[in-house]
Amino acid sequence: MPAAIIIWNNAKCILVIVNDITELRHYQHEMARLDRLNLVGQMAAEIGHEIRNPMTIVRGFLQLLGGKERYALDKEYMDLLIEELDRVNSIIAEFLSLAKDKTVKLESQCLNKIIRTFFPLLQADALKQEKNIEMELGDIPPIVIDKNEII
Repeated sequence: MPAAIIIWNNAKCILVIVNDITELRHYQHEMARLDRLNLVGQMAAEIGHEIRNPMTIVRGFLQLLGGKERYALDKEYMDLLIEELDRVNSIIAEFLSLAKDKTVKLESQCLNKIIRTFFPLLQADALKQEKNIEMELGDIPPIVIDKNEII
């Protein structure tokens, strides 16, 4: 702590300057706590997206198989599974809406690869409506996107 000897009213005095940093320390601890909370929120949002991706694939195949005659006896079970997957998806969507400040992870991606991955889901929806979809992809350059945002 810096100190200086000064003369005040014809007397030698020691001048000490003191700063109360109690509030500063409180703010520093609060900022550290908020940073940890933010990190947990970001991780939870990423986990939510990672859970949703395979769930979407499972849902699509359940729809696809549910439309096949050889699984007609199991259609009720498949519909129940689809309902439960939709319920879980809804819960995750609500949870993700809390993480508004989600970081965007931009990477060079092949859009055709993403389309091929989700084509069975589109096909299942089309079959449910007694329609057919054909996929014809051309050569396109990779694009910079957040893969989780486009899915």
